[in-house]
Amino acid sequence: MVAWWMYILGFLAGSIPCGWLVAKSRGIEIREHGSGNIGSTNVGRVLGRKWGMLCFAFDVLKGMAPVLVAGQLAQTLGDFAMAPTLAFSWLAVGVAAIIGHMFCPWLGFKGGKGVATALGAFLGFYPALTFPMAGSFVIWLLLVWRTKYVSLGSVIGSAMFPVNAFIAFVLREPGHDPLAAMRTGGPFLIVALAMSIVVIWAHRANIKRLRAGTELKIGATKPLIEASSAAAPTPNRVG
Repeated sequence: MVAWWMYILGFLAGSIPCGWLVAKSRGIEIREHGSGNIGSTNVGRVLGRKWGMLCFAFDVLKGMAPVLVAGQLAQTLGDFAMAPTLAFSWLAVGVAAIIGHMFCPWLGFKGGKGVATALGAFLGFYPALTFPMAGSFVIWLLLVWRTKYVSLGSVIGSAMFPVNAFIAFVLREPGHDPLAAMRTGGPFLIVALAMSIVVIWAHRANIKRLRAGTELKIGATKPLIEASSAAAPTPNRVG
């Protein structure tokens, strides 16, 4: 079983407000700009792409690190099938990190939408959910590249995650038996489906804007710092 303190560590790691900290380092209160979200999408929209990518990397890492540590300590890394109680106890560490990100206690229990942290957490469940999540990440990248809508990629990628996980377990079973796959991968499939629903629910406002055609695309607005520089008056030259 996973040690109880790993759940606390997972939550605390996930609760690190990376987007807020990155923006603060640039003198910006990110919650007062753009969508008001502390996630990497809003950071990139307000501060520029490189800062958004930095925030994204931090959010992925804070989800992955506690999962890998817990897996190493519980000796579950590398196992595809394990006792349900052990699987659920390991999965709970990743869920704790995602919850910590979405309900950050340092910012009034308000945080991001959990996409990047979930990506890191589920990539850490090697090998059971690593490849299904990698597949969802590829789907996310392709959709964002083609449509320029980060939210659309997040919703579709999240929806495909439990599907990818089920396919992975089916392919591993002798004879590709779907019922055997559900028995073997039950805990992983249940958590994959649950977290997919949570992430999609967190994007409900984005879905409404997508349907209304008002959702912002990547690059739809100038970064705040660039816009501020452009708006600044040119000093009078002497002589």
